[in-house]
Amino acid sequence: MISHKHKFIFIEVPKTGTTTICSVLKNNFDAVQPHKHLDIEQYKEKFPKETSSYYKFAFVRNPWSRVVSLYNRKEGIQKKNEMTFVEFVDWIQLATDTCTMPTPKKNMIDFFKIDNELKIDFIGKLENIQKDFNIVCDKIGIPQQQLPHENKSNHKHYTEYYDDETKQIVAEKFAKDIEYFGYKFEK
Repeated sequence: MISHKHKFIFIEVPKTGTTTICSVLKNNFDAVQPHKHLDIEQYKEKFPKETSSYYKFAFVRNPWSRVVSLYNRKEGIQKKNEMTFVEFVDWIQLATDTCTMPTPKKNMIDFFKIDNELKIDFIGKLENIQKDFNIVCDKIGIPQQQLPHENKSNHKHYTEYYDDETKQIVAEKFAKDIEYFGYKFEK
C-alpha cells in the first residue's frame, strides 16, 4: 500500500493485521494498493524513487500463531475444509508455489529485503498492533487512529493446535523470523 500524499509504503505481510491497517490507511489517508502483498523488491520495481525516499513499514506476527491463522483463514486459499491442521503444516513445509496466497513458504523477513539487505524503516508486531501503529502514525505525520479488528478468524489459541512435530516443523520453516523477531512458542 502506498500513499504519495503522506509519503509512505506499507508492506503487507499476509495474516499480520494487514486488512485492519489497510482499511484505516485507505479510508483516511489516500493510500492505494497497487497489488496485495507486494514485498519491498516489488515496490522498488514499480516505484523506485518512492521506495528509496518514502517511509516504509510493516507488521509481523508470531509464526506459530500466523500458521494457525492461515489455516483458519476466510479469504483466498482455504485449506481448513480440505485437510487437518497436521496435514496443513506438512503442506506448507513443502509448498514452493508463490502463487498460493499467502505465500506460506516465505519468511516474513523476506518481504523487507532487497539484495538480501533489510530496506525498511519500522517493523511492528501484531501482538502490539495499536501501540506500534501509533508509532507509525507519528512518524508519517497522520493523526493516531483507533484500529478496528477486521478479518478476524475464529479459532482457539494457537498453542492448542500443535503437537511436538508440527511445532518443530514451523520452528524450522520460519527459523529466520523466529530468531530475528525474538518469537517463542508460548506455554
